Amino acid sequence: MSHQVAQKSIEVLKTDFPKHQEVIELFAENTELFIELATDYYICKRNIHFAEIDNKKSIVEEYQYTLERLKEEIETFLKQNKIK
Repeated sequence: MSHQVAQKSIEVLKTDFPKHQEVIELFAENTELFIELATDYYICKRNIHFAEIDNKKSIVEEYQYTLERLKEEIETFLKQNKIK
């Protein structure tokens, strides 16, 4: 995974989960698993965009399902790791 993709992934998460920006930044610097999760989320969103452009509804639906599962996983991770 390139550093540029990882950084873009973190920026997308910070936009999509604005209440958790501090936690996202902390885990982006210290947790490889979190970076992989963020990258999967970013790539999934990007693939939805491209599938919509190509008018491939079944692919969009599959990625949207995956995106929702990733979002749930990220939300759970962020809630469990709140900074107090």
